[in-house]
Amino acid sequence: MVSTQEYMSSVDDIMSDYLDDGEIAVYFETTQEAKHHLKTIRLKQKQLRMVKKDVKHSMKIIRSSFTAKSAEVGKPSLKTGFMSGLIGKKKAGKLNALTKESLRRQRDDMLEPYDSVVHRIDSFLLSFDNLKLQLDKWLLDNK
Repeated sequence: MVSTQEYMSSVDDIMSDYLDDGEIAVYFETTQEAKHHLKTIRLKQKQLRMVKKDVKHSMKIIRSSFTAKSAEVGKPSLKTGFMSGLIGKKKAGKLNALTKESLRRQRDDMLEPYDSVVHRIDSFLLSFDNLKLQLDKWLLDNK
């Protein structure tokens, strides 16, 4: 599975041409340059969407692994039978609930960095959409 740092570096590589002091900026003087930027922006948006799909897939794998672990908690087995006999069914149930809560927290902690990558990609996609609108408006005004 790809780490969040690798995803962030992919996003930064894609955005390197358009980031200027943390802001997305485009400089052009002719209609040809503006059209070229529009094509490039569309390509970069496609690349960002592909990275986002990869991130979402990694998140899905993490969720499914924790779902499998959570499903195993409290299943009838020699261990659970021994535990419920030793500490009582009520306490064993509480222990199972605490274990599942702990797994949920671990899952959320693992997913948090991936969520930040997705939010960053979404903000760049939105900024590119705004930039495309501005370029389209400029092209219409300067025909």
